[in-house]
Amino acid sequence: MDEKLKKESLEWIKEIVFAALIITIIMGALYAYTGRWPPLVVVESGSMQHSDDTSYIGVIDTGDIVLAKESDFSDITTYAKGRGTGYSTYGDYGDVIIYRPYGKDTTPIIHRAVLYLRWNESGQSFDAPDLKYLEYGTDYRTDSGTWYGIRENIEILDYGYSNRVLGINIRYLLTNPSSRHDGYITAGDHNVAKNLGIDQPRICAEPVEYEWVVGKAVGELPWFGIIKLLFSGTLSTHPAPANSWQMLILSVALIIAVPLIAEKALDMLRERKERADGREEERVSEEEEDVQEETDEEIF
Repeated sequence: MDEKLKKESLEWIKEIVFAALIITIIMGALYAYTGRWPPLVVVESGSMQHSDDTSYIGVIDTGDIVLAKESDFSDITTYAKGRGTGYSTYGDYGDVIIYRPYGKDTTPIIHRAVLYLRWNESGQSFDAPDLKYLEYGTDYRTDSGTWYGIRENIEILDYGYSNRVLGINIRYLLTNPSSRHDGYITAGDHNVAKNLGIDQPRICAEPVEYEWVVGKAVGELPWFGIIKLLFSGTLSTHPAPANSWQMLILSVALIIAVPLIAEKALDMLRERKERADGREEERVSEEEEDVQEETDEEIF
């Protein structure tokens, strides 16, 4: 192996090691922040989108990557509480949680926590204390006329970006003994807009127990999860919005182009400096020659 090839090979090895070190540091920092591994979740469907064909930064779309942050029960704010306090994430009130239906080791669901139900054993009913943050008749309605002792239904008025009346069938939960426990009512933003309603019972027949929650979604790396979905074949059933592809291609092009442009700019600066240093050396050399000539003339 000649010296030039050996030098180039060593440079490539150093760059690979450096890149691996950077990735390790980043993933380690994300793990320390989220408290779980892997810390990243790729969104595989459009159930949280706010449009059929357009993705938006700040909204969870197919192909986005979010962090799943391990959170205490008190750290999770439901839609009902968020609407009353003004707290919002991903384009609407409350937190988006990642949970596994029934706590089983299945593909996690990334949906908004609508409200938290508490099973009222003595009254054989459900209480929804988060509704205390809202105004009865204006923001919600129940069969009991208040937030506790609910046996039939809850209606949250003007819900979500689609301004729907979101119905929660409490009677159904009461007829199923396994559903008589505390837990979250959850829904995808886009599912509500499409009149598909809440997850219970369509995705998970029971209120989502806190122990089933993997974490709450924080942050967003838009578009880059499309690469994983492309190789897994998921995009055939859940296509990403068209502009997500466009933004992904543009982002990858920038990631490749920016270092090349920066390297070219640095090379140009180095060449300019070398030329300037060369001219300075020539000038100094000429001055030294002139001084030497003057000295020689004085001697003679």
